[in-house]
Amino acid sequence: MLTKNLAETVLFSPISLGADAINILSGTATPTMASWYLTSLHERRTKSSFAPIQVNLIVGMASTDGISSSAHSEFQDLQRHDGMDDSWDRFSCSYVYDLPAVHSNLYVWTRKGEPVAAYAGSADFRQSSFMPSRIEDLMSQVDPVESMAYYQGIEKRSMFCTHAEIESNVRITNDFPPDLGQCDSSSDSETVVLSLLTRGGNIGLKSGLNWGQREGRNHNEAYIPVPKKVALTGFFPTGGQQFTVQTDDHKSLILRIEQANDKALTTPLGNSLLGEYFRRRLGVGNGEFVSIENLQEYGRDDVAFTKIDEEQYYMDFSMPVK
Repeated sequence: MLTKNLAETVLFSPISLGADAINILSGTATPTMASWYLTSLHERRTKSSFAPIQVNLIVGMASTDGISSSAHSEFQDLQRHDGMDDSWDRFSCSYVYDLPAVHSNLYVWTRKGEPVAAYAGSADFRQSSFMPSRIEDLMSQVDPVESMAYYQGIEKRSMFCTHAEIESNVRITNDFPPDLGQCDSSSDSETVVLSLLTRGGNIGLKSGLNWGQREGRNHNEAYIPVPKKVALTGFFPTGGQQFTVQTDDHKSLILRIEQANDKALTTPLGNSLLGEYFRRRLGVGNGEFVSIENLQEYGRDDVAFTKIDEEQYYMDFSMPVK
């Protein structure tokens, strides 16, 4: 039985066996976990070279529970490889669309199509199962050949999240606007307002929204500065954990806090995604420098975050009512 270091054992150690694909069946799953996993694989490859990994996910309870519209959109973006270059591992996501729904959690590794390792247990494909949390999960090593046969049987009853008819076969629930009345009250502050300017009240020339304004960088790269006093409150998850942000204009982003002393909010699947988002809101051209005049013309130079739960936030960058 396995209760410790589940992420290392279940999600990474079989790579040393030459495994090149992981097939995941999870009753419930989150796009933030998928993003965290793809980011972790990408960052590990920069330190020790290994073959690209194909990550296949089946969400087993979709046929009865449905999928929220924000999660559905993010799973689609991940499958389409939005914002990621060819150095990233590939990801596919499918939903079980008929009954019975599947509550099993199974992770099967293959090498050139042949099963080499498998794990089953209580850990669903969520960050709370594989990162330090208040929840302890139990996994066991199981027969890889039998496990792959079981996975393939469920796969026949699933449909890709990008399929043209997916919304006719799986219920997609509207979760916008988020219910701010259910926000996590355990935090000292339910809403935090972050300035998009420097501490001196100026626009960053090569930081913040203009982080990419350097030679050899994608000029859209950007981050939102996080003051030390905010980082220390625990309002945002740290330790590499990622979270979903629903925006006031009905978009969805996956963010994480990073850099030294947790001083920046970024889009881990591509730092340009955040910059592209704000340039579009401000009416600034793709890759262009964001000036303080752009913010003044828009009407605000800050952005507000409201915590819904440990993996979901609401981000408000709406124009002030005149």
